[in-house]
Amino acid sequence: MINQPAFGPLLAEGKTKQIYAYPGDDTLAYMINKDQITAGDGMRRNQLVGKSRWSTITTANVFRLLNEEQIATHFVEQINDVTLLVRRCAMLPIEQVMRRIATGSYLKRHPEVSEGTRF
Repeated sequence: MINQPAFGPLLAEGKTKQIYAYPGDDTLAYMINKDQITAGDGMRRNQLVGKSRWSTITTANVFRLLNEEQIATHFVEQINDVTLLVRRCAMLPIEQVMRRIATGSYLKRHPEVSEGTRF
């Protein structure tokens, strides 16, 4: 995918994404993934070339699956390797961190689990 749409004004920017207005339709927006990775609540930041592409592919696939199961989402379509067309909505400020090993705050909540246990 190499389609590069015309963006409206920047609406929001976070650690890993930018949201731009969709010209001509106030109900839509573009969501662009960055090659940025963060740790420690944003205290550590690094560039990981290609991360935005994989994030976009993964996100699009998850939202397609949810939509196919009649679960309403903001997802409309994948535009290119790093851009999704989405419906504007009120964001719920929830962050999900998933790891394949037991570490960090998980161990505090589950002292019966050994550090490094694979899930």
